[in-house]
Amino acid sequence: MTLFSPLRTLLPTVAALALASSSAYGQQSTETAQQTQAQAETVGDAAKAHFKAAQSLYEAGSFASAAKEFQEAYRLSNRAEILYNIYVAYRDAGEPEQAALYLEQYLEQVPNAPDRPQLEAKLESLKKLVSERENAKRAAEQKETSAETNSAQAQHDSTEETSFTADVLPWILIGVGAAALATAAVTGIISLGKTSSIEDNCPGNICPSDYDLASKRDSAQTFTTLSDVLLFGGAGFAITGAVLLLVLDGSSEKSPRKESLSASAGCTMAFCGAALKGRF
Repeated sequence: MTLFSPLRTLLPTVAALALASSSAYGQQSTETAQQTQAQAETVGDAAKAHFKAAQSLYEAGSFASAAKEFQEAYRLSNRAEILYNIYVAYRDAGEPEQAALYLEQYLEQVPNAPDRPQLEAKLESLKKLVSERENAKRAAEQKETSAETNSAQAQHDSTEETSFTADVLPWILIGVGAAALATAAVTGIISLGKTSSIEDNCPGNICPSDYDLASKRDSAQTFTTLSDVLLFGGAGFAITGAVLLLVLDGSSEKSPRKESLSASAGCTMAFCGAALKGRF
C-alpha cells in the first residue's frame, strides 16, 4: 500500500520558488549596478565638462569664473587634486582669502602632495597677506570713523558758537547804543554850556577885545557835532539790537534752530548807519 507524503509533494514546489526568487534577485542586482554605473558616468561627464570649462576660462584670464567652475567639478567628483586648481585660480584672481582656504584644504586632503614644503610656505604667505589686508581695512575704518566724529564735533562747536553769538549780539548792540546815547547827552550838555558862555560874554555878538570868539565857537561846534554823531549812532545801534532781538525771539518760537544773523552799525562825521543781515 502506497502512502501520500505531503512533504515529498511540497519539496519540488519550494525548490522551484527558490530558484525563481534567486533568478529575480540576480536580475535586480544587475539592473541596480547598471543604474549606479550610469549615474557615475553621468556625474563624471558633468565634472569633466565643468573642469574643461574652468580650464578655458583660466586660459582666457577669467580667473574668478574659472575658480567657480573648478569648485563645481570638485563638488561632483570629490577629487582632492582639483582643490589645487581652485587655489591657483583664486590666487591669480587676487583673492588671497579664498586661495588660502582651498590651499589649506588641499594640503589636508593630500598629505603626500608634491612640493609640500613650498606649498606650506605659500600658505603662510597668503595668511600673512590676508592678515595685513584686514589690519589695513580696520585702520581705514577707524580713521574714517574718527574723521566723521571730528567733523560732527566741529559742526556742533560751530553751531554752539553761532548760537552764542546770535544770543549775545543784540544785547551788545543795545549796550553800545545806550552808552553812545549817554555820552551824547554829556557832550550835548557841554556844547550847550559853551554856547551859553559865548552868549554871556558876547551879548549882541559884541565881545571883549581879549575874548577869542572864533576859538570858542569852534569848540562849541565840535561838541555839538560830536553830540549829534553819538546821538544818531547810539540810536542806530540800539534800534538794530532791538530789531535783532525781536527777530531771534520770533524765529526761536517757530523753530528750535537759531538762524544765522549778523548786524553792523557805524558813524562818520557826516552820517550814521546800521545794517542787519541774516538767513531765514
